[in-house]
Amino acid sequence: MKKIFPVLLGLLAILLFAVGTAAGARLLSPSVQSSNENNLLLANQPDDFLAEQPAAISLAPIDDIAVESLQTGADDPLEAVLKIKGEAYYCDCETGETCEYVLLDDRKETLVEGDSVRTGPDGSATITFGNEVDLVLSANTQVRILKYQETDEGIVQIHIEQLVGEAYFNVKYSKKESPVYEFKILTPTAVTEQVEAEGKLKFSGVSTVQYEEFAGLTSEELADAIAAAFSTNCGALCFEDDCSSCQIFAGLSPIDLQVDNVTGELIVKYIDENGYFESTLNPGETFQFIFDGFEDDATWETLCAALRALLNGEPLSSEVVTEITEGTTGTFVSIIPTPTCGDGVCDIYNNEDKQTCPQDCK
Repeated sequence: MKKIFPVLLGLLAILLFAVGTAAGARLLSPSVQSSNENNLLLANQPDDFLAEQPAAISLAPIDDIAVESLQTGADDPLEAVLKIKGEAYYCDCETGETCEYVLLDDRKETLVEGDSVRTGPDGSATITFGNEVDLVLSANTQVRILKYQETDEGIVQIHIEQLVGEAYFNVKYSKKESPVYEFKILTPTAVTEQVEAEGKLKFSGVSTVQYEEFAGLTSEELADAIAAAFSTNCGALCFEDDCSSCQIFAGLSPIDLQVDNVTGELIVKYIDENGYFESTLNPGETFQFIFDGFEDDATWETLCAALRALLNGEPLSSEVVTEITEGTTGTFVSIIPTPTCGDGVCDIYNNEDKQTCPQDCK
């Protein structure tokens, strides 16, 4: 009897273990089934449903390692407000160097980095960046927003490419909490920006780009000429590292750039037949730069690449400057006081007389 008793206890333990295992299997099986059903539910959802979810958690099979992935989108681009009067055209240039300009109506539009705007013979446009920077385009003007970004230091960079026409710019700093604005205008022959200074200093001016090829045209004829020259171009300077489109200026030069400083201090960076220069403009001064062209059309690519480097704050090598200066066929540079006809003073040294300024020269 003593020998049989341990055997009976062993059999009883085996029986209890078998019953417990079966019960545990019944308790665990619904959880496994629920997990499989969840995986099947997600797998059967359309792609657009999953794309709409702000955060998606990847559910792996129960015997795999669980991985959670958070899907986040890129930061929204900064937007500028566009208001137009009369005829104006718009082109989304984010996807390449060519695009199709479409006619805009009078609605308020928004622009982002890469967008291009061209005004017609009776049109005008105002682009406002952050309620603090205004860019006003006169008729027959074409510009592109090359950069509209905020740096990690909180500086808002606004880089504008101006191919043709007249653009008035005004950085107001009307609010104490306004960020610092890095506003620059890139033209086919120069870069215009504010003189480097500490703090927030207001500045404004007018940048005008004209071509001898378009001289003497009526407003309507000029609009047709600009459309023919630039209608399929987002811009005509550099795209990435390719500046071949700059050779378009060979057939349009000489190019006449004029910068009028209204308020603040401006600086114009350019390369002429004598080298690289930075001309400072005080309020009331006008900078004029007539660039004739190059002996070799391919040198336009070198100039455009150099101007883009200046726009981005990069130094120029002596070899690049030498190539541009030695290939230039001719330039003219002058800085003169801006005509102030109507100020009550007959300024004979500024070409004011009874015909040019009768209200001052009586």
